[in-house]
Amino acid sequence: MPELYKDLLFEDEDGFIWSPSTINIPEKGMVFADGTDKDNWGWSAMLSIETTEEERATNPVLKNQMRKMDKTTLKSFKERDFMDALEYIGMFEK
Repeated sequence: MPELYKDLLFEDEDGFIWSPSTINIPEKGMVFADGTDKDNWGWSAMLSIETTEEERATNPVLKNQMRKMDKTTLKSFKERDFMDALEYIGMFEK
């Protein structure tokens, strides 16, 4: 578990443990906690794109993958804007 995720763990007054989630939907994109520490973090999101035949033929990591995350679409969101990050990747589209 990344250190940031460990730092963000906390127990509320009812004894429930809160932990940030990483959402990875290969057809849409990914949302994850990003930052340096629990006082300086937010959410990042990026969209997925189709891999090319050439990428699958020349890159062993992508050999059987039809999609990959597109780092050029990386967008940052504030700590309380998780739902906006999910909307960015199209989580709520039908």
